[in-house]
Amino acid sequence: MVEATKKAFIENYANFKGRTNRSDFWWAILGYFIASFIVGFVGGLLFGTSENNVNILTTVFMLATIVPALALEVRRLHDINKSGWFVLVSLIPFVGSIILIIWFCGDSVNENNSY
Repeated sequence: MVEATKKAFIENYANFKGRTNRSDFWWAILGYFIASFIVGFVGGLLFGTSENNVNILTTVFMLATIVPALALEVRRLHDINKSGWFVLVSLIPFVGSIILIIWFCGDSVNENNSY
């Protein structure tokens, strides 16, 4: 899990080309959620929370990880032979995220293409 998270969020910070296989994707997502929980907990202890339960440390963490998270999703879409632009499907209320999760759970496609 640590290696997949490090590879996704540090080594490939803004790499929107290439592919990410299913297991590396889900391990990186798990690492991201664990790190988010820890940062939120520590930030709450250090800085407290505002009216909407957000602290400055969590905000900085989310801003720092939005680009690598999008890059990870795009690389996963490339792995199932879909365009990275399909990440915009998540903007469709309710069903968009469900469609992406179903695609992210799909098998890798072993075809050579320009991604």
